[in-house]
Amino acid sequence: MIPLGMKSKIVQFLYQKNYDKLVKGLLINQKLNKVFLDIGSGLGFLKPVVEKYKGHYVGLEPRKQAIQFALNKYKGGHLTFHQGFFPEDLPKDISSNSFVGGGCIVSLTTLDEVKDKNNFLQGVYNLSSRQTKIFIAVRNKDWLLSRHNEVQGVTGDILKDLNVKEYKELFYKNGFDCMKVAKTPRPLITSFTMNGIKNFIIIIIEKFISIEKSYMVGFLLKKI
Repeated sequence: MIPLGMKSKIVQFLYQKNYDKLVKGLLINQKLNKVFLDIGSGLGFLKPVVEKYKGHYVGLEPRKQAIQFALNKYKGGHLTFHQGFFPEDLPKDISSNSFVGGGCIVSLTTLDEVKDKNNFLQGVYNLSSRQTKIFIAVRNKDWLLSRHNEVQGVTGDILKDLNVKEYKELFYKNGFDCMKVAKTPRPLITSFTMNGIKNFIIIIIEKFISIEKSYMVGFLLKKI
């Protein structure tokens, strides 16, 4: 089920504007290899941002409804948006050869909904080279107003969130150096629902708290 309002032009525009700086930073110095893999591509809003900076976008998303919207909205065709889970359903046109000497792998609020996080990260490790830029954003267990640490994953499993320190340890265990950690707020309006109102309040609070207590945290990783 896609939240009410997520399909609106306003919300899609705000998502694109929100992540424009991130995508630009990942792609700006990638001169030889601009493959951009979006794991958990959702409604596909990153595609036009990636193409703005001359990147070759590939999205992977398990939800059929979201993929269909993305195909219709962004005219991606079957070579741009793919339905499936990472890493088992990786498109045939994407392999470790795709990231030789560079490329980008991005996962926004996906890893925190995956049961086998080690398998997910080993998939990223096997794909990437030491020149590949990897950015993973997740919910933070130590969010200032958190009431519980359990969430329902994309496959229905009940999972426990991790905090910043635990994610850093998980990344290092799977062969990654953490180059940077930053607050990664969502756009001002994410949907026209109670969750959208909740997100607006979170953004205001985020301005006054540390990264360790932030709701969404992003990690810039490099393969060791």
